[in-house]
Parts: sequence; structure tokens; C-alpha cells
Amino acid sequence: MPKRRLFLGMLSSLVMILSLGVMFPRGIAESPSDGRAPIPGAERQTMLKHQLREGLKLDEATTSTRRQQALRQMMKLVEDPDIQTDELYVVIQTALPIIHEKNDIASLRTVVTRLAESFAVDAELESSRMYMEFLAETKSRSAFDAAFKEQVLVLERLARRNDYREVGKLLDKAEEQVQRFASKPSVALLEKTRIWLEERETAHRAYLKAVLVLEETPDDPRAKHEVGFWTAIYQSDWGKALPLLASGNNVEWSAAAKAELRQIEDNVTPLTIADLWWELGQKSQATAKSVIQDRALTWYEGIDPDDLTPVLRTRAIRRQTELAAALKRPIISGKKPKAPAPGFPPLVVPPSKPGEVVAATRLPTNTPINLLTMIDLPEHVIFGKWSRQGTDLVVEPGQCARVMTPIALKGSYDLTFRFTRRNRVEAVTLMLPLDRTFFNLLLDSGAGQYSGLERFDRKFLFGHQEAGAVRWHKHPEVVNDIPHTLKVNVTVNGDDAAIVARLDQDELVNWKGPQRKLISPPYSTMPNTHAIGVLAYATHLTVHELTLELKPDAEGYRLGKDWKNPLMKVADGPEEGSPYQRSAKEFNGRPYYISNVMMELPDAQKLAILLKGRLVTISSPEENEFVRTLGQSERVWISGWSTMSRQWRDERNRPLRYPGAWMSKQPDNLQDAEGGQQFLIFSTREGEGWDDTHARTLGRACIEWGEEDLTPPTKK
Repeated sequence: MPKRRLFLGMLSSLVMILSLGVMFPRGIAESPSDGRAPIPGAERQTMLKHQLREGLKLDEATTSTRRQQALRQMMKLVEDPDIQTDELYVVIQTALPIIHEKNDIASLRTVVTRLAESFAVDAELESSRMYMEFLAETKSRSAFDAAFKEQVLVLERLARRNDYREVGKLLDKAEEQVQRFASKPSVALLEKTRIWLEERETAHRAYLKAVLVLEETPDDPRAKHEVGFWTAIYQSDWGKALPLLASGNNVEWSAAAKAELRQIEDNVTPLTIADLWWELGQKSQATAKSVIQDRALTWYEGIDPDDLTPVLRTRAIRRQTELAAALKRPIISGKKPKAPAPGFPPLVVPPSKPGEVVAATRLPTNTPINLLTMIDLPEHVIFGKWSRQGTDLVVEPGQCARVMTPIALKGSYDLTFRFTRRNRVEAVTLMLPLDRTFFNLLLDSGAGQYSGLERFDRKFLFGHQEAGAVRWHKHPEVVNDIPHTLKVNVTVNGDDAAIVARLDQDELVNWKGPQRKLISPPYSTMPNTHAIGVLAYATHLTVHELTLELKPDAEGYRLGKDWKNPLMKVADGPEEGSPYQRSAKEFNGRPYYISNVMMELPDAQKLAILLKGRLVTISSPEENEFVRTLGQSERVWISGWSTMSRQWRDERNRPLRYPGAWMSKQPDNLQDAEGGQQFLIFSTREGEGWDDTHARTLGRACIEWGEEDLTPPTKK
């Protein structure tokens, strides 16, 4: 009899899973790959909800155990990447009451993430609303505390938009629920959040005033300090902040910043710099205190104890231990390993002169190719101060400094990257292509906390772990001032990919999955999405070797002065009968399409590739007016990027034919923590125009098909 009951139970579970697989009718058009889908209409919701509840046998009389089982099945659907978007919305709405009833904060977290990612809603505001509903309904104190922590994280992300009034309102509503429970952890977190918000708002107001002062008086020391303080504490842009702080009016901040900036010239020891930040941190409060402590700890971690006297060594170790405990970080030894520097592998392809190739030429397979010799400075610099030291490539510390190799490739390949990092503990990144997307391989980010593949389904690695893709804390260490070798193997198999990476002898990444899960973050954007790039985040980096070997299934090209990419075949128009063809408008016999949703630049680039088009290149006043009308008072991404010499070019590296319908006071080349504003967006409202902006700005993708003639117009 027990065996019979077990069999019936298994049969029941199987029937349930099968019913979930067929409960929704298929054949609904997939949501466009360029962004999030609209929320389905009421009639569609009602029909799908009925089908879902029938499939789950879910009604008011369902037992608590059965409702829990139904929730588990619905969460499987929520996490299914292939579920239709309108079906996903109904599953989420049906699951929420049971999530509240069961105080299931883990399921709520998953639901919040999926809803914000998949639908055309404001992610932070929608997340805040859902957490607030949970806080109002839950009767479990532990669930309340967990949900309130998530709500605070959402509010902090909202505050980073500098919309303090909206955040203040939401925090007031959250406080009502906190008072209802009077939980000590939540009360303490609420008070801490209010202090953080007040400090940030005060610092931001001072920053805005200081920016105006510097426009009139560029050498004002007080204004320099205020701008530097905001940039360091709230933007973590130390490369930009240190020169401002060094010439600011705050003596202690100025001394610490000058010590960092002039470490080599003035022979300042790392211990001296660490002690200056330590002393400043002791006098600071709340947000600034933790950021300064982090700066001090970074310098203490880079000290070799063998270089210190016993007294200084004892003090340095004590301070490092205290800081690590306060910041809840592991203690890292600063002692440098005595390891021999690995040598260069033999290169079969002889070096060629930079800029020598005029048109794209096919790269060989199964042959080591020296990419460093192909890089022409400053032609291939996307951002930052790059130079040559013999055969090495060197970059000075600066936010998101990146250089692009003049190649285009798809398929499987091996890459060897040998480098030395000096003076900073910040990220070193490779930007790498796949057949259908592009991704970042990150080393030692967050002051050495994590390494791995940077983005999954639009989530950063430090907020989303996936097997084999992320290493936290105990990943292989990048030690300053000694050479390291990173070996990367990329294997492409249809729509899937496998990525294996080893730093020196230690495995760093071993991941398999769909290519569509990966995408590069905005701060590492390059004009050519099929290229390999190197990014140094606020660190002095020397690149000794960058060797590529294409596998037999790969296809690769070395690009010439014109970066025309043989792998990015631009069609004459959108696919026949597709919704893009129906939505396209014509100008001078060529079709143009504006995406339905706002997106960051990497998503716009990816959409253009998928549709076999390209971001529009505006070549005349008439075309500019057409795109302005097509944009319907929105911001739209257009083709254009700025070289370090401030020359504007299209994605093929050709100078723009049309000089530009710029907005007032643009282009301003305003630099920020995202690596400078050097891409073009077109604000199509009446009276506005082109703006040089950072790639994380949201705009619609404006895509055109066919070739663009950028030959300068003949003078009459």
C-alpha cells in the first residue's frame, strides 16, 4: 500500500508539471529583443489567469499545502527564460497573494527582479511598490526584516538618481510599517538609511553649487573640494576626485590626495598614504567614514610586512584588522609572492606595422596572432591615456580607460592576456565577443571582492550568482607589481557558449549557457561590438601580451582604416513580413525603424545586429529633420562616437559628413565615472538636438538599413 501511494503521488506531480507545460496556448509573438514588453491588457490577463488557475487546480478552497505546491510550480515558470512575457505577468500576479500568505521573501525577490526586467515599467519604483505591499501584509517579523532590507536597497538605487523628494516619500511610507512591527533591526536600519539619505542630499546640493562656482572661478579651492568630495564618496571616481581634492581647501583631504598623486615623484611609501586615510577616516562620519576606511584598507593590503620595522608592522596589521572587521571584509596579506615572470609564447604571425592594412583581411585559424602589434595609438583608443613602452601597452589611471583591437571575430577562440597592475586595487577587464552578443570578463573588482563574467540577464555579477561564472573573495588574487597571465577559452556551439578562464594556474571561470544571457555593461561600450578590448578601471596597467588563436569553426578579420565589419552584414531592409518592416518609415528610398522601448547603448547595438541593420548615421539637415520627426519627442541613439581628439566618427571610423545639430552648449565632453560622454544621442523634442552622452543613458534605438555615403559634399 505505501508503494501504491508513492506511485500515485509521483503520477500526480507529473500530471501537474505536464499541465503547466501546456496550460498556455503558444504561438504568441515573442517580445522584441530590444527591451522590455508592455503589460498585457485586462482581457488577455483574464483569459490567461483562468487557464493558469485551471491548470493548477487553484481556487479559494485549495488547501494550504496545495497552494504551497502551486507556488513552487509558478516559481519554476517565473524563472523559465522561454516563457511568454504576457504569460509571465499573469503568473506573477497569481503568485503574489500566496507569496504574501507564506511570507516567502525569497520568491518575492525573484518575482520583483523578473517583473522589473521583463516589462516596460520603472524597475526601482515597481520594486519598491511590491516590497511595500509585502511589508504591509506580512505578519512574520523575520520576513518583515528581510523585506525591509530589500526595500532599503531599492531606495538607495533610487537615491542615486538624485530624486530625493521621491525617495523621502517612499521612506516615510516604509517608516509607518517599521513602527507597526517595532523590530529593532529594522528601526536601526531605518535610522541609518535616513542619515545616509540626508548626507547624500546635502553633499549633492553642495556639489551642484560648487560646479556653478567652478564655471566662473575654475581655481576656487572650496568648490574643488566639494566636487572632489562628491566624486570620491558618492561616485567612487577616485581618478577624477584626487586632483580636485589635492588642490582643495581641506588640509587633511588635500594631504592624503597629494600623497597618492605624487607617490612615485615624492617617494611616498604606501604606509604613509594608508595612515593618512586612516586618520581622516577616524574623524569622518557615516557614509564618508566607510568609503575612506575602504581607501585606507586598500593601501594597507598592498604593503609588504617584510618592508616594515617591527613597530610599524604591528601597527599596520592592527589597523588593517580593525578596518577589515568594520567593513566586513576578509583580511588579505600584502606580502608579494616571489614568482618568476612568465615569458612570451612564440608568435607564428610576424608583427605588422600599425595602420598598415587598408581593408579587412581574413585572419588565419590555429595560429597565434599578436594583437598588440595591430593597435595603432591613438587611433584605436576609445578612452584614456594609452602609450607604448617598447612592445608593451601602458595606460595611466583613469575611469574606464579602454582600447579596442582592430579585429572582428565570431566563433571559438583562445586568448592569452599577460599584464601587470601597479599602485591601485581596481578592476582589469577584457571585453570579448560571441556570435550573437558581447560580454566582459572582470578581474578583481570591488577592491578585490569578486571576479568573473560581469552581466547576466541585465543583472551585474555581484547581485546575481550563476554556477561557474562568478568568484567571490577567494578567487585567484591579482597582486600589484608582478606579471599575471590570464588564459581564456571561448567555445561557441549554436546559440550556446562555454567560457573557461584561468588566472596563472588557478581556475577563475567555468561557465556554459545561452549566449543571450550575456551582455556588456554600458561603461565598456566600443564602436565595434565584434572586437576584443582591454579596460583598466582607475588603475595603472601595463599589457605585455595579447595573443589570439582562432579555432577551425571561427571567422575573423583584421580591420583597416575603414572599420567596415564583414561579420556585420547590413541588409537592404528589415525581414519581409516582420513587425519591423510594418513599423518602418522611408526616407530617400531607405527604411528606418525606431524601437518601442528605451534602452542603453549596448542593447541598441545588439538590436541593430539582430535586425541586420545599423544605428542611423545622420548625413544631412533633411535626414536630421526626418529622424527628429520619427523620434516623437524622445531621445534616440544615433551612430557617432568621439575620439580622444574630439573628432566625431561613425561606427566604421569615418568622419561624420554632417557637422551636427547640437543642443545648446553641446558637445561638452563632460567626464564621469562611466568613462566619459563620447557617444551620440539625439533629443528629438522641438528645439533640442544632438548630445554627447555616456552609454548608460536611456534612448530608443534608431535603426536604418542599406549603406551610408559619408563622402563630403561637393563645394559649389
